[in-house]
Formats: sequence, structure tokens, C-alpha cells
Amino acid sequence: MLTQQNNTKPELTLNFSLRTVGEWRSFLNRTEKTPWTQTFQYAIAVAKVGKQSTQFVTIDRGAEVIGLVAIQVSKLGPFQSVMINRGPVWFKGQETQENHDAFVAALKKTYPKSIFRRFRWMPEWAGEQATALEVEHGFKKSQQSFETLWLDLKPSLETLRKGLDRKWRGHLNKAERSGLEIFADMEGRYLDLFIKNYDLFKANKKFEGPDGAFFKHEIENALPFKDAIILWARLDKVPVAGVMVMKHGTSASYRVSWNSPEGRVAQAHYLLIWKVIEILKKQGIESFDLGGILAQDQTGFNVFKLGMNAEPFKTEFFK
Repeated sequence: MLTQQNNTKPELTLNFSLRTVGEWRSFLNRTEKTPWTQTFQYAIAVAKVGKQSTQFVTIDRGAEVIGLVAIQVSKLGPFQSVMINRGPVWFKGQETQENHDAFVAALKKTYPKSIFRRFRWMPEWAGEQATALEVEHGFKKSQQSFETLWLDLKPSLETLRKGLDRKWRGHLNKAERSGLEIFADMEGRYLDLFIKNYDLFKANKKFEGPDGAFFKHEIENALPFKDAIILWARLDKVPVAGVMVMKHGTSASYRVSWNSPEGRVAQAHYLLIWKVIEILKKQGIESFDLGGILAQDQTGFNVFKLGMNAEPFKTEFFK
């Protein structure tokens, strides 16, 4: 959410200097509610599968870094496509309207309008004020939007559990009594099997989304930094469900999961996500992005996420 300041409008620059993975990860630790789309591992997956390169850009005020933005770029002959997916993200205390306006000015200077350039931007701020601001800056709102839910992990586990929808707690209670065994694979020893199960689940359910190859690239590049949490649910030593959550800075995101008929009967996903929350709390993660919803859909996985009573967030696409 943008805040107002009365100080002099800051002059900001976009710094395209090369950054190491370590530098970028340390910068993310200074942000709040950072989406997975601003991470190195996501950029590598996009490069491998989507054939887009990523520019890791710091937003500087003089010698001070105050924000970040990952920009995906692809070229075909003289034509260039530029995409900012849920960015920029600001260091704590820097998400002001003045900084936003200065960022837009720097962005337009870097990527001026051209018949050879396709520009798309999904800002990581929401609400009518933010939408009006982008239109005021000359951007056109598209028909696409993105909605997700942010769960605040700062309260105690007891408070978080009480905050769940009554039916959600009921399903969790059932899962805890079902005999499920939760197994953590933090080294990715069974990653190929996890991805195979996801691809089969996706094919059976016929839902849209990245294929397993995309997530495999993302996970493989997160594992060396212990940024991927992979949990399996087993019944009688047989895997029946799985989930992978990605950490980035003080935030984490629900990235990919799969289920089985046996897992659904045992309510495995309720226990898996609750165990994820326990792990994230222990590791000091403060915000949990539940990974996108369809606001008008009141069935299936959408209801599962809505039942956690997290804070809704909606942003628009602009061009």
C-alpha cells in the first residue's frame, strides 16, 4: 500500500550493475511481502523454459539502494518484449507515492515508447488508488489481473489456528487423526518423483499452470540456499500428497502441490500446509503468499486457500 510523504520528490535511478545471487538474496531480506517472481530461482526457470533473460535492477537514491525490480526481457529481431511481474519491491519504509512516481519516471526514461517494444507491467501494489496512479502516469489497464492472499505469520501458532475458518480447522483436525506421516525432503532427494506426481496430477485435473519442468528448475536453484521446503504426506509409507513452498527474504510463497484420492480422503493438504506454517514460523518468515486465487471460484483449491482467512491482494496488468 502506497503512503504519502511531504518531503522533496526524490531522484531515483535504475542500476543495472551485475548482482550476485548472494547480494540479491541479502537485498530481499530488507523487503516486505516479496513475491516469488522477484527471485533468482524464478528468473532461471523463466530463462530455461520461457527463453526470457532477467535484468536484476536496484532502485537507487544516490548511493543508497531503496528497492528492487526484476525485469524479464526477450528479443525477436528488432522487437523487444519487456515484462515486470509483481514489482518493484521496496525496502521497509520506502514504499511511498513519491518513490513510486520517481520509479515510473526512471522506468519511462529507460524504456521509452517504441513500435518495436512491447511493455507489460504488473505492479506489486493494489487498490483503486494504485490503479488510478498508473493510468495518470500514462499506462493503459489491460483486461488481466492477478489475485492472491497474504497470510501474516507474525502472530503465534495458537492465534493463527484460531484465525482459520471453522471448517478448515475441522479438516485439519481430521488430518491429524488420519494416520498421515509428514516427511520433509529439504535436499530434494526425491525431486524427480515429486515433479512426476505433479505432472500426472496436473494432467488428470486439466488445470492451467507451469509444467513440472519449470518448477524443477526453480527448486533446483533454491535448494543450495535451503530456500525450498518440500513436504510429502504418506499413508502406510505410501506417498499420497506433496507440497513445495519457496522462501525469499522474510516472505514465502505456496508454489506447487499434488494430491491423490487417498490424500483427499485423509485431508492431507490441510496438514501439509499447517506443517509448512510451523516450519516458516521457526525460520522467522513473516509473510506467506498463498499463490494466487480465482476470486469468483468457490470450489476446490480456491476454497482451501480462502479458508485460511488471509489478507486479499489484487493487482492489475498495465501496458
